Amino acid sequence: TPIELYDLDQVRPIIVMRHPYDQIVSYYSKNFKDQKDESLDIKLLNKAINNYLEYFNFWKNYFKKNSEKKDYLLIRYENLIVNSEEELRKALSFYKIEINNNLISKASLINSKETTLKSLSEVKINKIRFVDESKKNRNRDKILHELNKIDKIKDINEVNYDIK
Repeated sequence: TPIELYDLDQVRPIIVMRHPYDQIVSYYSKNFKDQKDESLDIKLLNKAINNYLEYFNFWKNYFKKNSEKKDYLLIRYENLIVNSEEELRKALSFYKIEINNNLISKASLINSKETTLKSLSEVKINKIRFVDESKKNRNRDKILHELNKIDKIKDINEVNYDIK
């Protein structure tokens, strides 16, 4: 795997964890091609689930191995979206970088979803990093229904994906 190229004992990672259901719905929605088809693409859903579980389990094992030195920072994706400035301050503090509140505010604004979408509104590109919300909402209920049947996903959700 690509991660084998790095010696994680030599880095201080910042890990972003997203709620499993939201991550899986987002991945599925971004990669599901036939939006007119109302059926669930089970193969794609399984790929989304397996991708999340691989990511989750990799970091879970990393945290167990490094619980003594805790030389990492765990950020919840949802907090990053809602409190970008606060999470950026945490990241800078973690790396002992001087904090300039004015620059943090500007960086947070410039990199917000709203600003990015506004900046790209006149540019013709096929894909952007954000999944169309209406597309996600069309898929959400059918995906969540399936996810609630899968024990390995329920287990992660029940522990609130708290792996630190």
